[in-house]
Amino acid sequence: MGLSLRTLGSFVAVCCALLACGGDAPTAPRFEPPELGSLPTRVSERRCLVGVESGAPPPPRLSETGCFTSVVPLVATDELVPFAVVSPLFSDETHKSRWLAIPPGQRADWYDDGTLDVPVGSVLAKRFASEDGALELRFSVRAETGFVFFTYRFEGDDARLLEGQETTDFALPDGREAHYVFPARETCRTCHGEVGVLGPSVAQLTMPVRYDGVLRPQLDALTALGLVAPRPDAVGMPSPLDTEAPLEARARAYLHANCGHCHRPGGFAPVGLTLDLRWSTPTEATQTVCVPTQFAATAGEGMRIDPAYPDASVIVRRMRALGGDFPGPMPPVGRSVVDEHAAQLVREWAASLDASLCP
Repeated sequence: MGLSLRTLGSFVAVCCALLACGGDAPTAPRFEPPELGSLPTRVSERRCLVGVESGAPPPPRLSETGCFTSVVPLVATDELVPFAVVSPLFSDETHKSRWLAIPPGQRADWYDDGTLDVPVGSVLAKRFASEDGALELRFSVRAETGFVFFTYRFEGDDARLLEGQETTDFALPDGREAHYVFPARETCRTCHGEVGVLGPSVAQLTMPVRYDGVLRPQLDALTALGLVAPRPDAVGMPSPLDTEAPLEARARAYLHANCGHCHRPGGFAPVGLTLDLRWSTPTEATQTVCVPTQFAATAGEGMRIDPAYPDASVIVRRMRALGGDFPGPMPPVGRSVVDEHAAQLVREWAASLDASLCP
């Protein structure tokens, strides 16, 4: 007797998950409000990457950018304000630190969808680090002609500006090895597009954080600092790690941060693709639950989210896929290992839904 596609997909997904985890599911991390250090006062003079917004090339070394008083250890100037997002992008289990600099006398506003609208001259910086140390620092600068993206790779006591894509390998604590990619500038633009700012949004910033060890609402702190415009109607998404939050909301928050930047109207996705994984989109309008894939030649056949066969859900299968698998991994860039915690989260959400909804 032959196996149906859904049954076979379920069997393969379970086997792959067990092999990847050594047969035992790893202990899931828990959500804790991040420690962000000190909340600086607003500066009166801009020094970080001055001129880049007008077309000047970024300096060849990180130490020359004017954004950090020290590279090793990395110490940001008061111009860069630390912040966090509640649902971060998974990047081979790297640790991330984030900063936002708004030109003195100005503040960021908000688009109607809650995305952060930063003025010309604004700088967003994000450091990626493995267990062995810092890997890179990525910059997004709001220029007069749009956003400019570039990356510095840490080497010795400084970091050098990259002109193209580079790679490195490092070991993860569980014994796996990550094949890490430092993106080329055009790769950044592929995902960021003309929007430029992806992570910081009302839903992502509305979360508790610790400044100087004191727990406080992050968006309130940034508003009081004059960094962003007030948003009295702010509603946050939950952390995918917050087990006290509803299961569907946690899964949707993860899919928003890791998939929604491309899978949205106007995003980097095949023309005509109906999948919309933004947090602001109601679940019934995401085209996920009981909806078959549109392009089987690349995505494979099956339901995107299949309550009857959750492991066969194409979204779950692609979250567990690696390079060379079919269908291929999603996201297709930015990771070389599987985020099994997240795949299991989305799988549990699929299993919690009413199987009778599907034909």
